[in-house]
Amino acid sequence: MVAHSGLAAHLVRTHYPAGMSRDGANHSAMRRLWIPSVGLAILGVFMIGYAAWAMRGLAWDHATGTASACDSSTSSGGHGGTITTTTCTVTWRAHGVLHAARISTPPSTYDGDDVDLGVNGDEAVANPSPWVPAGLVCCGAVIIALAAGMAYLARLRPPGDT
Repeated sequence: MVAHSGLAAHLVRTHYPAGMSRDGANHSAMRRLWIPSVGLAILGVFMIGYAAWAMRGLAWDHATGTASACDSSTSSGGHGGTITTTTCTVTWRAHGVLHAARISTPPSTYDGDDVDLGVNGDEAVANPSPWVPAGLVCCGAVIIALAAGMAYLARLRPPGDT
């Protein structure tokens, strides 16, 4: 017999999914919570991993490059909106060596504009910002905590269940 205290005991005693009786005759619905909890945990880990990958530009050297040969493309977004993507060839000088790369830049970038870069050898990213990766880390952590709570609830058994 598993002893429960506090909120967990209250939830086990009072909140049963459809098909579960108070005497614990059917616990399969509660135990199936582990399936979405695994999916949420994978999503949370993916979000944190992507944030770590996106933050790599913050650790790189910073340089200012000049945009040239810019191409803009527009695609339809959700709910009738549009998404504009601008890709430019950007040249910059680092340690006395001229570098060039074709990268995604802000939509308002035109030929001859200066672009703030995070650079690592011949690799570059435009305008590395910490806010999007930081938001992804926070959201990923919350999703993982939610998944852990669901996994914990999936393991609970009502009092008297053996």
